[in-house]
Amino acid sequence: MNSAIMKKNSIVFGVVVLFLLTLKCTGPNFELTGVVQDGLDGEVIPGVEVMLEGTTLSTVTDGNGNFSLKVPDSANPGVLFAGKSSYQQEKYQFSSRTTDLVINMLPEPQAFKASDYTSPFIPFTSHLEHDVQWECIIDGIRSFYEKRIYALKPERERYWNRDFSSGEAYNLSIAPNRGHFRSILGAVDEREPVTMEKLAKIGETDRYDVYEVRWSVLQEVVPRPALQNWPELDVPGQIFGEGLLLEPKGKTKGYVIALPDADQDP
Repeated sequence: MNSAIMKKNSIVFGVVVLFLLTLKCTGPNFELTGVVQDGLDGEVIPGVEVMLEGTTLSTVTDGNGNFSLKVPDSANPGVLFAGKSSYQQEKYQFSSRTTDLVINMLPEPQAFKASDYTSPFIPFTSHLEHDVQWECIIDGIRSFYEKRIYALKPERERYWNRDFSSGEAYNLSIAPNRGHFRSILGAVDEREPVTMEKLAKIGETDRYDVYEVRWSVLQEVVPRPALQNWPELDVPGQIFGEGLLLEPKGKTKGYVIALPDADQDP
């Protein structure tokens, strides 16, 4: 009897060890959810295979185009592939912060038919039933982004790692965010060391003098020779900022940089 009990305990112990080793090998995971829809008309697409790159993990969208995939932390960040017959395969990068993912798939290009050239409107489009009201469009865009800003406000901290221990530490902690913002804006050119040049004195009061000034912004641009016989473009060789300098005649108490609207002269 003792031998049988020991054998049973050994089997249980072996199963527990195997289970723990499996957990250790697989590690924790997170659930990635989303929906796949047609990129032209926004209709959901059922039966799309969503696969995690470099693994055998995959799932298929349900009748509402939704999918859910258990992704191991070892695959974070990762890449998803979405594919279905008659649609172009889509590739999407994600991380554990990605929630409610929306993947837009475009149909495979179709050969144009003769009727496409004589039709009263382009394929996949329809007639406008009324005149375009640009004011409504602009108001709609503004309203959309104002709502998005409000909705995303609670999620901002996920993308920041601020260090308030000192000014230097703070600047260092937000450097990646500033770099990403510059990239989004396209402000990636190397800056020139800022030097201000007084061009002319254009006015004065009993308290200050007014000068027209400019300062260097970007390095001098040397365009390469044209690849074809094109007219030479009239582009500035160097970018400067321009403005007015109000220089006090008495003791300076502070510095102010005033930025007017884009359509307002200094």
